Amino acid sequence: QKKLIRLDPAKAGVLLEGQPGIGKTSIVYALANDFDMEVVETNASYTRTRDALESKLKETSKSRGILDYITESKKKLILIDEVDGIYGTKDRGAVPAILDLVKDTQFPIIMCSNEYKASLQSLYKMIPRYEVHPLSQREIMKILNTILKKEKIQGIKEEDLELIITKNSGDLRGIINDLQALSRLSTSDTDDNKDFIYSLHRDTTEEIFGLIRDLFKNVKTLNEARTLTDKSDVDYNFLYKWVN
Repeated sequence: QKKLIRLDPAKAGVLLEGQPGIGKTSIVYALANDFDMEVVETNASYTRTRDALESKLKETSKSRGILDYITESKKKLILIDEVDGIYGTKDRGAVPAILDLVKDTQFPIIMCSNEYKASLQSLYKMIPRYEVHPLSQREIMKILNTILKKEKIQGIKEEDLELIITKNSGDLRGIINDLQALSRLSTSDTDDNKDFIYSLHRDTTEEIFGLIRDLFKNVKTLNEARTLTDKSDVDYNFLYKWVN
């Protein structure tokens, strides 16, 4: 039998911190692709209890299956997304579970967070924390032009792209979603395009209040809640914070 190799906790994990939609999760998958690794992903905001986290990740981090030895399959890279979704008394066991995981892991761990949380101090002390900043307008413009070229989309002017970039404040995921919506319209009328772009970004504060009110007053089942949120343009991470 091969001996399990435990990583130094200081080198076993890192935390990527930055606003939603700027590419934190994409960084992890790109890194795994470059090193021919398999990503094992969980969302800390979904599995907030110690038992849930352990059942999802701990065995994966400590051992490999027999088939892994025979086929020499890909090494694993563990991704724990939205660790800032851990909060409150009921979730107290989750952070210690993650700390134990980092101390005992055989595979590297990358965690992602949308914002700094005082409740995660013990985690910050153990592993390095890196801020991920939004791409510059110039870099985003290159990405959008590449998409337009590959998708063979015409009729969208640079000023339309600049407006989409400005309205999304660095959220590349939102920018690409808006570009897809605009490409379906793709009229030559600049005013039509501007009106459409503005319609994609209704008053967020007004919409979020209405959505929260409907969720807590009018929704009776999980399916109704899912249908309501699916129809909304509000970013899920943003909605999650308001619900909390």
